[in-house]
Amino acid sequence: VAATILMLLGYKAINMKFGFMGWTLNDEALAQPRFTGPAGYPVETEPHPLTETYAPPSWKTGESDPVAIVLARAREVLPNWTPVITADDLYENLTDGDATNDPFILSVRKPEDYAKGHIQGAYNVFWKDVAKPENVAHYPTDKPIVTYCYTGHTGEVAATALALLGYNVTNLKYGMMGWTDSDEVLAQPRYDAATAPDYPIETKPHPLP
Repeated sequence: VAATILMLLGYKAINMKFGFMGWTLNDEALAQPRFTGPAGYPVETEPHPLTETYAPPSWKTGESDPVAIVLARAREVLPNWTPVITADDLYENLTDGDATNDPFILSVRKPEDYAKGHIQGAYNVFWKDVAKPENVAHYPTDKPIVTYCYTGHTGEVAATALALLGYNVTNLKYGMMGWTDSDEVLAQPRYDAATAPDYPIETKPHPLP
């Protein structure tokens, strides 16, 4: 989330893969549950082309400068936004027998990896193309959107961009790494605490200059 907004503001920003979990094995310092393995939920290979079109969300910031617009949208969206959904919560939603509450699922993986397997009903737009007008025209405004990628990072880039555009969107925590136990479908290395690094940390605070 932060890296995407900073990039939109013109900064050269990059997010650390797996976050603090990928840096330290200190669970107390991590302060959140560590990834322990996939849920093992099913995938499908049937493609779902985007056909329906929708009017885009409507909002105003009162600003005209691009940086001011991004800042205004970030201040409006971030305080009340829940940016992630777990694999368990998404699966429960999809299997509750009520299709009317199903989200619009958007895989932002490469097309060749989408073809290897994707969440049932998922559409595919590569994350770098998510904000192209011809793709935005297909995103619904009348239902939630769930984005997902490989391990959670580029899915969050897409979700942040869509949230700033006014969509009701969340990203699947850990992406396909948390959904499927198939390494072939995942198509990227999986996080493993047994082989993860344990780099040093400190407790000294660093006030912003």
